[in-house]
Amino acid sequence: MDEREVSGTIFVGHSMSAMVGCIAAARRPDLFAHLVLLCASPRYIDSEEEGYVGGFEDASIHAMLGAMESNFQAWVKGFVPNAAGSVVVEERIKQSFHAMDPDVALRVARMIFLGDEREALDVVPTSCTIIQARHDFAAPPVVAEYMQERMAAVGTGVAVEIVESVGHFPQLVASSRVADILDGVLLRLRDKGGYDAVEEAVHPASDVEVDGGAIDVMT
Repeated sequence: MDEREVSGTIFVGHSMSAMVGCIAAARRPDLFAHLVLLCASPRYIDSEEEGYVGGFEDASIHAMLGAMESNFQAWVKGFVPNAAGSVVVEERIKQSFHAMDPDVALRVARMIFLGDEREALDVVPTSCTIIQARHDFAAPPVVAEYMQERMAAVGTGVAVEIVESVGHFPQLVASSRVADILDGVLLRLRDKGGYDAVEEAVHPASDVEVDGGAIDVMT
């Protein structure tokens, strides 16, 4: 960004990348005007002692990591339908997973699912919009609520938008709804004088129809 002389950007990060954006904004606030955090989670493992709900028990995370290490291809076959939320996008997501080196994927997964970046929420200097899928097994809405409360407690402006979608990829399954939210963010920033590059809303792709029902991560 420095090489391109870019500053005051509107950052959109999904999942792990969302937390990367929070950390980057804390270190270089001059580079960011607003953060859009899509299906983010600062910690995936529950903490009963702290009353924190991340969505997973410690044993479940270690079982998942063990499955990845034992047979990565079989793990992808079971994990992707849960993460995708719709059969229409399963193949696209599966190809993305298969393109990863299994050893690298396992190391990244350990970093993500065993990590705890909750303290990063205390130093985010930039206003944020959290976009959360209603039925995301990896980052349930309660996590978005936690993030909002923790950031608001230190004075960070933050709004939460819940998308009626299944799975961890609402940008694929409910693309028009996510695009509408992004349009709203851009237009509000423009009206406040924080961003002047928006003239009209984008024209999003059609949504993918999804089926409801329970999701089991351990398959």
